[in-house]
Amino acid sequence: AQPYQPRGGGGYRGDQNIGEANLHLSGYGPGTTDSDIINLFAPYVHVVEVVQKGSFSFVNTMDPIGAAKARECLNGALLGGMPVRINIAARKAKKPMSEVNAMRSNTGTLSLPRNN
Repeated sequence: AQPYQPRGGGGYRGDQNIGEANLHLSGYGPGTTDSDIINLFAPYVHVVEVVQKGSFSFVNTMDPIGAAKARECLNGALLGGMPVRINIAARKAKKPMSEVNAMRSNTGTLSLPRNN
């Protein structure tokens, strides 16, 4: 197994890893470190990367079967004194550019027809 090597600035890497190998971890206590997360998952799956994003983290692996086992066994486990929630990481759908541009141009007020 390759040693864990943290990489900053990342996040969900579903396009780089295999299918359901990446997990979304939330609910852990404040002060939880990458090492705490790696140690929690170690009995089930080799963690390639942990990306902390404030109140949640992405736990990236290359092993969808191990990730599924970790998710099944660790949901509700205590980490930092709090029960964790583990889900398969999924990329958020991006809004179409036309919708983004419409939101940007809607800076004025909406005029409604009057009933006379």
